[in-house]
Amino acid sequence: MYPGQRTTAPWAAAAAPPAKVSVPHKLHPDGIDIAGWSIRSTKGPILNSADTDTWSDELGMKKLPTMVFGYSKLELKHKGGVVLSLDVRSALQHCFLSVDKGIRPPAVVVAFAEKWSAERPEASSLSVVDEHVDWTFTTTYRGTLSRSDGSEPAQAASTEKLDMELLSRRDPILFFDEIHLFDDELDDNGLASLTVKIRVMPTYWFVLLRYWVRVDEVAYRVYDTRFFHAYESNSILRDTSFRDGSFEDLSKKIPAKKLSKIEDGGEIAQILPERVHLCDRILLS
Repeated sequence: MYPGQRTTAPWAAAAAPPAKVSVPHKLHPDGIDIAGWSIRSTKGPILNSADTDTWSDELGMKKLPTMVFGYSKLELKHKGGVVLSLDVRSALQHCFLSVDKGIRPPAVVVAFAEKWSAERPEASSLSVVDEHVDWTFTTTYRGTLSRSDGSEPAQAASTEKLDMELLSRRDPILFFDEIHLFDDELDDNGLASLTVKIRVMPTYWFVLLRYWVRVDEVAYRVYDTRFFHAYESNSILRDTSFRDGSFEDLSKKIPAKKLSKIEDGGEIAQILPERVHLCDRILLS
């Protein structure tokens, strides 16, 4: 265990043996209906070369991640009309440096890219990096919100915090899934990944959208957006945390050999300095 790392994670702590529950719900091969929600998880193949070219043209990106699961997504529809969708196409639209300037960290990414290029002249693919797009595919995507009538769901800033005690409680899991949206090995010099997990419990559902990147011997970054909804509530709590740190700083806490082998952002998320924190509520009616 690394210094500062939590001893219990909400996903692991809740992995109790299945139990019978009295909460009305209906399971489906790809999801669950519960408490006025229709939740569906879709998993599709990696984009082929033709689709990749089409997406590149349509998105205006010179280069896409090596593995884009273009037809995978998570969608949660409420009976009141609010829809929360998490998909890779929308996430890639938030890789542009001109998007979300208010919450995008300072242009330290450019410094990372320059250092990486200077130290690895053999990484010729850097010459095709789009100057308008984050070269590590860092996305500030926080989900897609809509209503069935075409309007936008009402949102309000919040100072609330996630109930970690509740999330860590060993309640039975009614439905769980993990969806990979994209992966890229940064030309064998690191790893960038975007995934979404969902856990549906007897009294609430919880979603984690996680982007993380490891640029070998340069930097690490974890951007998490968590969605929490208690069934008796009339809103969704959305909590976003952007964290990053240099290899030099992290190597003072974790042996360098271990740092280079990390393949899950959850291993280092809690020891990275937090750069941006946002919290808001999405109203269901």
